Amino acid sequence: MTVEIEQNGIDSTTQRPIAGKIHVRGGIKGIASVSNGALSVSGLPVTTDADTLVLAIDGTVTTLDKLQSATVEVYGLPQADGSYQATRIEAKAQAGSTRLVGTVASVNSMGATLVLGTSAQPVTVSYAGLGAVQGLVAGAVVSIEVSGAPGSYSATRLRVRSTTAQTYTSEVGKYIVCA
Repeated sequence: MTVEIEQNGIDSTTQRPIAGKIHVRGGIKGIASVSNGALSVSGLPVTTDADTLVLAIDGTVTTLDKLQSATVEVYGLPQADGSYQATRIEAKAQAGSTRLVGTVASVNSMGATLVLGTSAQPVTVSYAGLGAVQGLVAGAVVSIEVSGAPGSYSATRLRVRSTTAQTYTSEVGKYIVCA
């Protein structure tokens, strides 16, 4: 998971920052699809590298191809290009809800839909049942609980994490990956 810490002043004795709010950020949750070594989860493209930790249900290290059709949770960082850079992927025993996390490619406010993912792998989500969403713009990073299946997703909850993916991509060197 990703943890975001908001600073709340400086300690007068140590001159170190004081943590204010601590936000634990979950990642994408859904069904894995692996094709030619490429992973997508609930339709969203997920990129991996040599440092990505991939875990089976029992907690042992495994490979992407073993996750085909499994329920997974992917931790990492949304990228400006619409992909999601995974730092950790965990297979889950139970299906649970589907959560999409990513950079908004476009918003159709009249139709109350938004598009996540890349131009090669777009995922459209209706947010009609939620009303107006503050800060929802192209380029924003969102976390969305959805019902339905790819191609007919409806948002049951939508949270704008940041109005720009640059919040994540510019800070990537400062993130600590804990296994």
